[in-house]
Formats: sequence, structure tokens, C-alpha cells
Amino acid sequence: HPGPISHKRFADAIIPKLKELIVSILEKHGKPMQASKILAEVREIREFTFFQINEDPPIKRFGRGIFGLEQWDHSFK
Repeated sequence: HPGPISHKRFADAIIPKLKELIVSILEKHGKPMQASKILAEVREIREFTFFQINEDPPIKRFGRGIFGLEQWDHSFK
């Protein structure tokens, strides 16, 4: 049987799903949000111990602790 899952393999499996979840939360709200509010919504859906939001297309940083989607770049300056 397969051995224990490595941290990297675990992260490779989980992080893309969290990214998709963050994108869907941002799309639902339709505007940039504070990272703490995004993560609070993520926690309602999925448990995790630590996750930091990073700029990773289509997720874009709009300011300190504020993230949105790239296509909003000109709308929210």
C-alpha cells in the first residue's frame, strides 16, 4: 500500500482546491476583500490549520491584506 503522504504532495493536492475556492468567493462578492474575510469564508467550507493567500493569477493583491481578481484591476483603484 502507498506510504504516508508527504507534506509537498498534500500541499500540491490541497492548495489548488483552496485557490479555486478563493476565486469563487471573490466572484460571489464581486469586489476585492480583506484576506481575513476571505479566509473566514474558506474556513466555513473547509478546515485547514494555516493558509496564506498569495498573488497567483487570477488572484491579485490590491493593497495590504486586500485581494481580488485580476479582471477588476481598473475598477477598484
